[in-house]
Amino acid sequence: MAKIFVVSDVHGFYNEMKTALDEAGFDPNNEEHWLVVCGDVWDRGPQPFEIMRYLHNLPRKVLVKGNHETLLQELCDRGYPGMHDYSNGTYDTVCEFGNAGLGNSFDECCLTAYNKTKNFIDGMVNYF
Repeated sequence: MAKIFVVSDVHGFYNEMKTALDEAGFDPNNEEHWLVVCGDVWDRGPQPFEIMRYLHNLPRKVLVKGNHETLLQELCDRGYPGMHDYSNGTYDTVCEFGNAGLGNSFDECCLTAYNKTKNFIDGMVNYF
């Protein structure tokens, strides 16, 4: 019988999410263990790449799209930040995914962030 583990609103805090899953006994190699993520995997925390990579590689998962995944797509489509993008952390996430630290312009960051996250977001569902 399947054992379902659920996390939500991890907001880029990979280490904390991983510690909580380990303490709960989640084993990605156990064929009966499933992880359900109820959205908001990035914005605010320092490890959005690590979370996306970890979740992408899990064999048994359900990823529910949260508003922060939508916010990232909307910012990349719009190409310029609104005030809410700063307060929600979306601006920082786009800059991190888009390699702003390497000198990329915000337009380049949007394109890169969109390309890096598109398949991940497209694999999410609206409800479970």
